[in-house]
Amino acid sequence: MRACLGLAFVITSLAALGCASPPPPPKAAPPPPGAVVEPAPYVGTLVRLPRGADRVSLADHPVRPDGSPDFGFRVRLTGRVRAFYLLWSDGAGRTIDHMQWDTRTRGPCPKEIGSNFPYCGQTAVIGVVDARGVLLNPEGELPETSFRDEDVSLYFADPTGGYFIGGRAFTLWVELASGRFERTTTALL
Repeated sequence: MRACLGLAFVITSLAALGCASPPPPPKAAPPPPGAVVEPAPYVGTLVRLPRGADRVSLADHPVRPDGSPDFGFRVRLTGRVRAFYLLWSDGAGRTIDHMQWDTRTRGPCPKEIGSNFPYCGQTAVIGVVDARGVLLNPEGELPETSFRDEDVSLYFADPTGGYFIGGRAFTLWVELASGRFERTTTALL
């Protein structure tokens, strides 16, 4: 009993000296009525699409067919997206070589993605098609676009059928409007 009283005295004394744990932070206020609340960004797993659609060429822009079947991935997204980048990588997402497709037609490639290209205008374009089948970037550059738990199809020129082959891994980088980057990596079997 004496030990319990002593411990209570010590805790009370520490609290009086400011050594006790601070009170929990106040809860965040709910958003005002009618406010738009952005959901947390999400980039799902890349799902391989059947080869065959011809939507893009190896040019940087505009997005036009080149007469060769393209490779494609479908990915589920949530977030306000500024750009997409697909790089040949290892299974951990580290860039391997000079193989890059993106939706940027000018300016330097972001350092965050590990690109081997100094400028995104030196790379091939990605054709971005929404769930309704609408091409979102006909001029190559993707306008800032919000996705809310949506499937998006991404098309990549592969005129010889030699880029997207079994055993290779690819990392899709998604540049968000906030400047943050999300990524997902998949290996082709």
